[in-house]
Amino acid sequence: MAQQLNTVSDTFSSQHAIFIFDLAPPHKILEFNKSFRNLTGYSTTDLSNSMNTLSSIIYPEDFSRLMDSINYQLSISNLTNNQHRLVKKNGDIVSVLCKGQIYTLADGRNIL
Repeated sequence: MAQQLNTVSDTFSSQHAIFIFDLAPPHKILEFNKSFRNLTGYSTTDLSNSMNTLSSIIYPEDFSRLMDSINYQLSISNLTNNQHRLVKKNGDIVSVLCKGQIYTLADGRNIL
């Protein structure tokens, strides 16, 4: 799986910040590219350990609304489009537009 995800995230690494997460709670971040690390200021170690869930990087007031929006959009399509805020490592808040497509892994997990 990691090789496939690396290929996906490396494809757009110079243009887009990409992160892939498990749709099942706790919404673990599975993969991210260098542009995402640069945008957020988090290191690979941060994103692989203490900051490895979606709720740890999404601005707290946006998280429930974001998940409701994602779930609604996925109930009618396999694509999502959401604007929300991320909390950077230095505490700054950045507004982002995230577009995603659901994928089902061989083990049955859905990722976005």
